[in-house]
Amino acid sequence: MQHLRLFAPKDRPFPSSDGPPRVSSFERRPSGAILPPAMLDRLARIKGTLHLYVGDERSRAVARRHLEQSPIVTDGVVRRVSIHVLSGELAPRSFLEVADGVYMASPQLTFLQTAADASVARLTRYGFELTGYYALDRQSAYGCEAREPLISTRELLKYLDLTKERGLAPNGMKRARVAARMAMDGSRSPRESESAILLTFPCSRGGYGVRRPDSLNRRIEPPPFMRPVVTQRYYEVDMFWSRRAGRTVRGAGTLGTGVEYDGRRSHRDVDHDKLRRDELKTLGVELFILNDAILRDVDRLDAFARRLMSALGQRYRAPRAGKYPERRLRLRHELLGEKLITGDDAPWCRALAR
Repeated sequence: MQHLRLFAPKDRPFPSSDGPPRVSSFERRPSGAILPPAMLDRLARIKGTLHLYVGDERSRAVARRHLEQSPIVTDGVVRRVSIHVLSGELAPRSFLEVADGVYMASPQLTFLQTAADASVARLTRYGFELTGYYALDRQSAYGCEAREPLISTRELLKYLDLTKERGLAPNGMKRARVAARMAMDGSRSPRESESAILLTFPCSRGGYGVRRPDSLNRRIEPPPFMRPVVTQRYYEVDMFWSRRAGRTVRGAGTLGTGVEYDGRRSHRDVDHDKLRRDELKTLGVELFILNDAILRDVDRLDAFARRLMSALGQRYRAPRAGKYPERRLRLRHELLGEKLITGDDAPWCRALAR
């Protein structure tokens, strides 16, 4: 993913697979070619081991000799570089050209590569990032920076289908297809993505099984006759469920139901959010506010999910004890970094012992 942040143009997303492709798959460079200096400078900014692909053994030998003579150094430390020979034909758009004769793994391919050793939950979160309007950035005060989506879930699934049609079966293909179906387009922050995963993942994977929202960051514009009584030209709702035709649910909005993750804490922001919630309710949207305190409290999040499902007209079915508590804890550990407790110290074990 760091490759994508370094080389992806910030003013435009990656080319769509529906348009003319820049490179159909991996194209071998002429034997003996070396990386240009500008590329080496960019590679030096990537954390961890660098992985380079070449088309044959001769090119790998040349690359090794070049790196021995001109190693990549970061903060005075020589970087470890792993050079791989990539033979065979991959699915279209597996690589994108970033310099003359130099290609980098496309978002689709990095997703498939990540699936080799990532869980479905973490892979789904990565899918949210690729298809969302943000990129993780540890140096940012918010933990991420805004950018255009690199790819859509439809394009991601299409790439996986093409890979399977070519008879290729890389490790993690099954996980990749499951995660790609669970990912959603349009997220604007990591917490937004994690909230959606916790709520919509099936109980068999530790989630609550809430019906998938119709869209993320749905834009709602007040009709002309309502504009004098509201303060904004439009509103964006993090997760939005449109009201289903012919279905009346007590307590639900006439337009639909929404969930917003609120990470702000100042009194001014609280007052603004209350006004915004009131105005959305006037427009027919029943809004549920989710924040970090609720997200990190299992009991409060349970109650939140039940209220949301009730507003959506979805019957809450309490999952059987079995392995669900452990799966829920594992999902929270993978997404929120909570301590993973197992054995007799696990909270559900203590609860049963009372």
